[in-house]
Amino acid sequence: MLLYALQRLALAALTVLVAVAIMFAMLHLVPGDPASIALGPRATPDMVAEFRQRLGLDDPLSLQFLHFLGNVAHGDLGIDIWTHASVADMVMRELPHTIALTGLGLGWAVLIGIPLGCFSAIRRAFCVQVSGRQFSISVASCRRLVRP
Repeated sequence: MLLYALQRLALAALTVLVAVAIMFAMLHLVPGDPASIALGPRATPDMVAEFRQRLGLDDPLSLQFLHFLGNVAHGDLGIDIWTHASVADMVMRELPHTIALTGLGLGWAVLIGIPLGCFSAIRRAFCVQVSGRQFSISVASCRRLVRP
């Protein structure tokens, strides 16, 4: 049992690492230079070069990724380049809302989904199953669209 738990934990860590790597790659595949975008059209080449050097954008991608992983491991998610606020603080400020919405959505899905699933299993009418499935998908999707 302990071996199974360790395997699942290792798989979860690998999944998070792959997700972070994909996110990092997507950030670098977006067209445009982050320094030029952040500084605006009136930035001089010297300002862009200094900004790129300060953020480590001149380093090779592998080194940038290792620095990124190290910072994330220490809880440093960086500084927002527009508001100059800590990204970790921004995430923590919104975390209670996220948890509340997720809990509410999960609660509604359980409260409605279990009785609806039992009813669909008992009554084998095609119309009831299709409408129940559509309703369940709609309710589960709504929590992604609502933000306080």
